Parts: sequence; C-alpha cells; structure tokens
Amino acid sequence: MSKIHPPKEGNVTQEEIYDQKISPLMKQIIAVCKEHKIPMVASFDCPNDEPEIGDSLRCTTALFGDEFIGKQDGFKEAFRILKRQPECFAITVMGAK
Repeated sequence: MSKIHPPKEGNVTQEEIYDQKISPLMKQIIAVCKEHKIPMVASFDCPNDEPEIGDSLRCTTALFGDEFIGKQDGFKEAFRILKRQPECFAITVMGAK
C-alpha cells in the first residue's frame, strides 16, 4: 500500500488550506443555512501523510430534519453514503448556550 502525500500549494498542505480558507466559509454557510432553515450536505477530504491518523482527513457537515424547510428526500441517504465509520472521532461545539 503506497503512502499518500498531500498535494502542496507552495509549502501549504490541503489540510492547512481547508483550515485557513474553507473552514471560515463553512462556518458562514452553516450559520446562513441554520438562520434560513436551508438543508445542506457538504463533505471534504484532504490527503494525510500521518499513517497513525489514516490516509485522509474528512469533514462532513449535514443540516436536515424537521426544523429545515424544503425537499430533503436524498439528504439522509447522501449523508449515510458520505459518512464512513471513523477510526477517530472528534466534535467541536462552538457558541453553546
């Protein structure tokens, strides 16, 4: 099995690009979707070169359910397909009341 090396933009890994550029946008998207009750599913996968963590780092966000408005026929299925069983799982709660 070959080791996956993250493509780099200069000296920046895809994980760092996600953390610096995509994550702040996702926070805004999630806030807008929650405010306007818009269901959504998004998934990102960044190659990883630390074998103890696994071959990739994945972030999947899904907002759907009774509190969201609109057709959601495929959302649960899409989330189920995107979500693989984690070897390591972490949750960050921000702005909890």
